[in-house]
Amino acid sequence: MPEELRPRLVGRVFGCDICQEVCPFNRKELPEGDARFAPRPLGKMSAEEIAALSAEEFAQLSAGMALVRAQYDGLRRNAVLALGAGRRQGSRALLERLAGDPSPLVAEAARWSLGRL
Repeated sequence: MPEELRPRLVGRVFGCDICQEVCPFNRKELPEGDARFAPRPLGKMSAEEIAALSAEEFAQLSAGMALVRAQYDGLRRNAVLALGAGRRQGSRALLERLAGDPSPLVAEAARWSLGRL
């Protein structure tokens, strides 16, 4: 992701964040008690929680969701960049650990985010 765009990721991890805000279907009241409209666990997770997911947890939580398109390392990279964009000081230990992640995407994002702190 180009560095000039990274600071704009405050509070954003995946495109669905924006899609949900602009979707015309979301302007109507949701049917009360309809499980199809209940938030999925992954959608309720913080950027810190997403960045810390294991591959197995990601596979389990993302099954059947559009988030799977981002793939494991892509979603974690986005979460790490969101932490750096928001200058989340409480995430320093996690970012330090992820700076040594086997994924070059995640490790580079963690180093950038640490630089923002």
